[in-house]
Amino acid sequence: MCGVVGLIGRQQAGHWASRGLYALQHRGHDSCGLASIVSDQLHIHSGKGAVADVLSNEVTADLETTSCIAQNLYTTFGNSHSTQPFGGRFWDPDGNRHQAAVVHNGQLCGIDHLRRAYPSMYSSHSDSEVIFALLPHMKGNTILERIRQLAPNLEGAFSIIILSEEGLTAVRDPNGFRPLVMGRDDKGAVGFASELNAFDIMEMKYERDVQPGEILHVTPEGEIQSFKFTQKKEHLSQCVFEHIYFARPDNQLFGKPGYSTQQELGKQTAIELSGKLDVDVVVPVPDSATIASLSFARTLNVPLEMGILRHHFASRTFITRGQNNRERAVRLKFNIVKDVVQRKKVLLVDDSLVRSTTSRILINMLRNAGAAEVHLALFSPHITWSCIYGINTPTREELLAFQHDRDNKMIAEAIGADSVNYLSMDGLRSAMDPNPEDYCYACMDGNYPIQDRGEGSENQS
Repeated sequence: MCGVVGLIGRQQAGHWASRGLYALQHRGHDSCGLASIVSDQLHIHSGKGAVADVLSNEVTADLETTSCIAQNLYTTFGNSHSTQPFGGRFWDPDGNRHQAAVVHNGQLCGIDHLRRAYPSMYSSHSDSEVIFALLPHMKGNTILERIRQLAPNLEGAFSIIILSEEGLTAVRDPNGFRPLVMGRDDKGAVGFASELNAFDIMEMKYERDVQPGEILHVTPEGEIQSFKFTQKKEHLSQCVFEHIYFARPDNQLFGKPGYSTQQELGKQTAIELSGKLDVDVVVPVPDSATIASLSFARTLNVPLEMGILRHHFASRTFITRGQNNRERAVRLKFNIVKDVVQRKKVLLVDDSLVRSTTSRILINMLRNAGAAEVHLALFSPHITWSCIYGINTPTREELLAFQHDRDNKMIAEAIGADSVNYLSMDGLRSAMDPNPEDYCYACMDGNYPIQDRGEGSENQS
């Protein structure tokens, strides 16, 4: 999962876009970057690390631009050797110069097929580079014409923002895997972002989602053009894991409020667990399980205590690359409040169990702090399939529930818990009401809306 931002029509656009990107830091922290057009020249500034370090005020203050794009990168395949955005210049057969830059959230399917069909001097495994490299191969006198020809050739999950001298162009895949929203300020500036909470810090108001299968083009004068490049699908494939883990609770995602959806996930999990466990206290894993735990504890009528504290300077552990790094991050990130858990039967609540890194270490920390029992409740079903649409689960062998064939007793033994309890698929679909059929559950049930024909990509997002 990446965070992407685009802005056009406002002075010091680079400064404002970096602020929006800061609000999306939870979506990726491998690297970040910003592309802008200054005096008719494309400029890209990127680097490893967080937004505050790479896109500091000193960097963005010197950008005299009214349009730019920016991205937080979360690598989902292999080792990240690239930073985003990708862009550059090319010339058409008539000798006209074009320049563009691309940011992308998602993961393309059939990426190797695209590389073979449209050869270029690729310098990375990034989807964003491939998208940019395809533009010179498309026909058209303008970048927009080339994008309209390009979009139907892409498969998989893609929420794309392209910067050119013609303006900003946003493209969202027909299945709607990844979110992309549009906002506007009272002076007519237009922005795009992965989550609408970015607009709060950019001082913009949410206007609408970029629709699945839609191209939205904004000219430097603020004119908005909309194009559909595919027939509307009967059902979408919005990523359910966005609600479970990635999106912030102050966000509205796929038309559903994040806060109330997480509350419903907690409530459904508690309903299914009611009467099955005798526990003294509910302890959420902060911050991804905190909101769901409020309704979870209320439904079970068990006290909720913040028995685990999070050091907020630490990164999100699931999107940290490398198992050793993830384990170190967990130990740095959390600390136990011993007075809350000593001699108590603790019901630990988390959003999901993927590799088991966080849960295994936290359970051990709770026992060392004096907990009498440690049970684990998860407000998602078993994750047993790899995601090929932009989440870092590249092989099934990494997934604990797959390793133990969904056997909860074996899973509990593997992580040192007294019991492990998952939300059912029916419970998850109930929480996604009123349109549960418009979500992708492939990481849980193996039903992939689009099959991948390639070997994977370094992106994103």
